[in-house]
Amino acid sequence: MRPVRGVPVATLKENLAAMAWSPDGAALAWIDLDGAIGVLRGGAVKRFQTEPGPLCLAWSPDSRRFLTGGEDGVARILDVADGSVTEFGVGEATTPGSAWISGAVWGPTCIALAVGRRVELRAPDGALKGEPTVFSATVSALVRDPARDGFIATAYGDAVAIPALSGAVRRFTMKGSILAAAPSPDGRYVALGCQDSSAMIWQRNLADGADAEPLRMGGFPGKVLHLAWGDGPTLLTAGGDALACWSFAGRGPAGADGEGLPGHAGRILAVQTARRGRVMVSVGEEGATSRVICWGYRRSWEPLASVQVPVSTLALRADGLGFAVAGETLTVMEFPQG
Repeated sequence: MRPVRGVPVATLKENLAAMAWSPDGAALAWIDLDGAIGVLRGGAVKRFQTEPGPLCLAWSPDSRRFLTGGEDGVARILDVADGSVTEFGVGEATTPGSAWISGAVWGPTCIALAVGRRVELRAPDGALKGEPTVFSATVSALVRDPARDGFIATAYGDAVAIPALSGAVRRFTMKGSILAAAPSPDGRYVALGCQDSSAMIWQRNLADGADAEPLRMGGFPGKVLHLAWGDGPTLLTAGGDALACWSFAGRGPAGADGEGLPGHAGRILAVQTARRGRVMVSVGEEGATSRVICWGYRRSWEPLASVQVPVSTLALRADGLGFAVAGETLTVMEFPQG
């Protein structure tokens, strides 16, 4: 396997609450649990300070700003160029402290915020866009729906497709706790990671509701916390120490076993794909450190490089040319080419 070259960027005093690359791949932002914000751009690091307790981070599509949200119920938008900050409160009273912001996604036309048991769509100036989508339990996952301008949100027993501009929400109901969600790039499926050590597939061409029979992939040694779509088309799933690949070509994976991808000996911490699903980085616990594996896809997934470093957080660039890992040190690494 090829070597992975890394450049240390910063020493971290706290665990990171979130870390993400800008859509253009030119900047990396991270926030720790004390509210300290770091931005790497053009080889230089800028530092900012906000209120303690941030939980999430989302970049604007133009890569000029990013949003943070957390325990105080305030969304803060930071301009990377001049460091200016604008903010607005969320929740039923639209005042600071009325609810926690546990998730954020900045789409092409609006921002989606997970606020307790609801998802709010807002303009970048904070203006509420339409009625919030309300769940019967706390929102557990919020992601962008790339093939259909909108968002996917989940809670206990519920997965909902929320349009960004107009139209009715689509709801898929199932029994059990949903922990992760990943819509397929072509918009046909929504993969759901579940508490009961299974992955469920919402087939969006079927009718909504409890009668829409999902595909179920089980047998994982732990909760399915990580999902990512790759080329092929393939779905990568991670539960416990098992990383598996499922083919959705032809009739899909119904009645077939997934292909186990070897290399991780401990609990998998992250799985991310990029470059239209042709590259992947996975991170798994290994003793006191973690094993980072870089994968490439041609006709199947093949490991290209591996490195063992202390890692708790991963961020893969959208172009797949590099990624960042954070433990005691934040390090930017090149993805192995060829």
